[in-house]
Amino acid sequence: NLPALTFGNGIFLAAGDNAAASASSDGIYWNTPIPFAANKISVLIYGRGVFVARDSKGFIYTSSDGAGWTNWGSTDVASIVGAAYGFGDFVMVDSSDIPHTSGDTTNWTLRSAFTGVSPPVLRGIAFGKNTFVVVGDKGTIYQSDPLLSLQLASKTANSYSLATVGEIGPSHGLQVSTNLATWQDYTNFSQIQSSVLFTNMLDTNSPSIFYRIKPE
Repeated sequence: NLPALTFGNGIFLAAGDNAAASASSDGIYWNTPIPFAANKISVLIYGRGVFVARDSKGFIYTSSDGAGWTNWGSTDVASIVGAAYGFGDFVMVDSSDIPHTSGDTTNWTLRSAFTGVSPPVLRGIAFGKNTFVVVGDKGTIYQSDPLLSLQLASKTANSYSLATVGEIGPSHGLQVSTNLATWQDYTNFSQIQSSVLFTNMLDTNSPSIFYRIKPE
C-alpha cells in the first residue's frame, strides 16, 4: 500500500507500507522503491526545498531529492492523519484533534487542541490562500486565521506605508506589480514581530500598484 504521496522539486514521491519511497517525473513511470525507514510511512510532504516523511512510530526523515534520507529521531507525536506546508510552517494533525507545527522539520511544537465539546476524529489538512483547512468526521471543517496579511498602514500625498501582520515566522518576500501579471521582487523581510512596517514607499506614475507576500 502507498498511503503517502506528495510533489516537489519536479518529482512525484510515493511511500508506504514497505518503508520505501518511489519517485516519478511524470506520474506514469516510477523508479524502484528505495527503503529508508524502519517502519511504514504514514505522512509525506514537501516544503522549503525538502521532502519530509513520518513513519508509523513517529520518526521524522528528510530528503532534498527523495533518494537520500536523514533520520531525525522520534517526535513522540500521536497518530498523525495528515500534514501540510504553508508560509514557512509544516503542520501535522493527529486523530485526537491536536495540531503540531515546525519551521525546520526537526523541532515540533504542540499547539492547542481545536475547540469543541466533543471534537470529532480528524482526517486531513491542506494549505491554500494563506490559511490551513482541516477536515474530520461528521462533516467537521476547521480553518486557521490568515497566517500573514498585508495592510495599508498610512498614506500621504506622495508616499504611503504598508504593514505585514501575522504570526512571527521565517523570511518572506514582498513583490510589486502594476498589472497583476508581472511581479518584481521589492524586498525580503523576516516577520520578527507581529507587525512589520514598510515606510516611505513612493507613489509611481502608474495608475495602479499592487503588492503581495511571497513565502521564501
